[in-house]
Amino acid sequence: MADRRDALLSAQTSVLGAMLIDSRCVPVVMETIKEDYFTAGQYRTIFNAIRALAGEGRPIDAVTVLDRAGKAYADLLGQIITVTPTAANVREYCRILRSEARLQLLKDAASEMLDADDEDEIRAALDKVNRVMVDKPGIRAMNMAQALEDFYRRHDPEVKPDFLPWGFKKLNRYLRTEPGDLIYVGGYPSDGKTTLALTTAREQAKTRKVGFFSYETNCGKLTDAMICAAAQIGLPTIQLNKLGANEWDELAYISADFTGRNLDIIEAAGMTVTDIRLYTMAHHYDVIYIDYVQLIPAPGKSAWEQQDFNRVSANSRALKLFGLQTGVTVVALSQMTRPQRNKDGTIPPPSMSSLRSTGQIEQDADAVLLMFREDQKKKDANRIITFGKIKTGASGGSFKLHFDGEMQTFSDEPNERKSKRAEVQQQQQMQEFREVPRNAPVPDDFPFERKGETA
Repeated sequence: MADRRDALLSAQTSVLGAMLIDSRCVPVVMETIKEDYFTAGQYRTIFNAIRALAGEGRPIDAVTVLDRAGKAYADLLGQIITVTPTAANVREYCRILRSEARLQLLKDAASEMLDADDEDEIRAALDKVNRVMVDKPGIRAMNMAQALEDFYRRHDPEVKPDFLPWGFKKLNRYLRTEPGDLIYVGGYPSDGKTTLALTTAREQAKTRKVGFFSYETNCGKLTDAMICAAAQIGLPTIQLNKLGANEWDELAYISADFTGRNLDIIEAAGMTVTDIRLYTMAHHYDVIYIDYVQLIPAPGKSAWEQQDFNRVSANSRALKLFGLQTGVTVVALSQMTRPQRNKDGTIPPPSMSSLRSTGQIEQDADAVLLMFREDQKKKDANRIITFGKIKTGASGGSFKLHFDGEMQTFSDEPNERKSKRAEVQQQQQMQEFREVPRNAPVPDDFPFERKGETA
């Protein structure tokens, strides 16, 4: 234990000494080293003094740092310069410091958990662990030559882009989602946000590992809705336990595909963003859904954090950082404030200002989809989906999805309520009536004429 702490202190000394000996080392250190890595308070003060001088564009040496840190640091600065052998190895010093500091931070957090008196203290320690584990090794930067080389690699014609699939033609065409993006889906209450989210989550779970965090619906109800859509069994039939022989056959037919989707549903009531992040990392999700963001509790207990605006703003920002740091795509549902009706009794279409609680949602999002019922008087009316924001594309466009509430189904075209089994059987029957090539021998009992010949 003592050897590791000595190695950490030695690394801290060498990194500071390199910057004091040669100010050209300062940018190198600032790219990879954080204030938290300096576990000794005096060393942290010196690091912050150097960072402040660099930010002001002032010279950096023992004299200027002493002036900024205070005369009490004169002896320590002299010792640091004396014991640092050279500034040439600054990158290696940084590597050692980062490795030793992260290990020590994890050990300190583990000790805090062992000494904790309640769950809140353990949760705070887990948050520290999580911050260390997702900490990036440094700032990613490129010069123009590197940027062009990276462009060639990313856009190689031989490499097919692997965007997140949505299951709907126009969503796939315009919403090109990449790892780490934050997508918001806004809608008025009871307009089908959860149903749409379950549909897209199941589609993505064919090729990704997906976690669905539900704050208001239990796993049983979500499962009923998904089976209803997958097997095309009416939701009332499922709810009333009136499945007949045909329905059980349909369920058996789709069961292999249903269980083969890599999708977990999680009852998330009470989970903070930190809890979601820890659970996501533990289960290695590629995509997570949150239903819905206004129900995520505040990260702390202060009165300020409990206020609706501050709570939702903080949680939205935390979700954005989580995606950026880990590469997990976050799809969060958001309630919209229902506006006053028009004089004719209709509800006006939503805009970005309709998103409830805070404008931080619009700021953080890489894309925002706004859902609106075409005819407010009809439960199964078409849903209009508007691209309220697309950071990498054109916003403002809309398209229509057809909705079948009884079957819990969204579709590009009107749903004919055809079961999966019936679709496959129809395709098989159609294949049996394929055209015979012109020069192929025809069996004696073939009941049709060869194409292009007369009897």
